[in-house]
Amino acid sequence: DQPDNVPLFCQFGERLLDQLVLASRTSNSSMLTCNAPSHPADIVKLTIMALGEEAGASAQFEYVPEPSIHSITPSHALEDGLTPVYVSGENFLNTSSLSCSFGAMRTNATYISNTTILCTAPFFSAITSGTGSMSVQVRVSTNAMDFSLSSADFKFVECPEGSFCSHLQILPCPPGGYCDTRSGSNFTTCPPGTYQNAVGKDNCNLCSIGFYCPSPGLPAPIICAA
Repeated sequence: DQPDNVPLFCQFGERLLDQLVLASRTSNSSMLTCNAPSHPADIVKLTIMALGEEAGASAQFEYVPEPSIHSITPSHALEDGLTPVYVSGENFLNTSSLSCSFGAMRTNATYISNTTILCTAPFFSAITSGTGSMSVQVRVSTNAMDFSLSSADFKFVECPEGSFCSHLQILPCPPGGYCDTRSGSNFTTCPPGTYQNAVGKDNCNLCSIGFYCPSPGLPAPIICAA
């Protein structure tokens, strides 16, 4: 063991000068952090040592090809829905740290093949990009730290009032119902005493004098008998 005040270095590979980086200690000195330098895809020897030492503790460290994205399906989702997104590309690895990023939000990914993975788009409110834009960039990482340079555009879509949204479809509220929220996956029937004869409304109409509305979901009031 080295004293805490002795600088330690990480050597990636056999080229001492090119691949030697300073290690930083955690607060309890039980762990070291090294920033791996760039290197072609390969398995190299990682050695922890102090200056002046010829050897130290060692392990294998693997450099892998950078993942790349070709396309995503679907390329949009409702802002309040957790939507599965298939990502097509290359150099995907079946690792526990396989992940996707939607803007600043990271989510776990499911490995299907080295060219296809499955991610889940988060709620739009969870993404704190600060830009106000409804579009974000999707990227992939095999170690949850280094994300791909290539990306794909993904757009979040609002569900407008007067509509309900189900399975990425925006549908107008039918007669006899109303849709007063942007996140509704179904419409609400008008209660007794009200009706709605139009499409795409966010409220119901009160029954007028001379008419009655005895049941829910009426598209038109019933005229009172003389």
